[in-house]
Amino acid sequence: MNPAPKGSHPVGSEERRAVRRYELPLSIVVFANPPQQSEPRRGKIRDISTRGIYFVTERTYPAGVELEFILA
Repeated sequence: MNPAPKGSHPVGSEERRAVRRYELPLSIVVFANPPQQSEPRRGKIRDISTRGIYFVTERTYPAGVELEFILA
């Protein structure tokens, strides 16, 4: 039996996302818009797709807030 291709899901699991996600472990700095009124927050990108970025920071942001990112 051949091993599953890299990035595939284990047998019996089902991917429900419409687009593929790619691991991209980069550091980021996040500013809420307008950046002059927010302190920079450090974070990490977990993965990325054509529809978005999954990231974590030391702070939560309310839904609908515009953010600016600096990728390192």
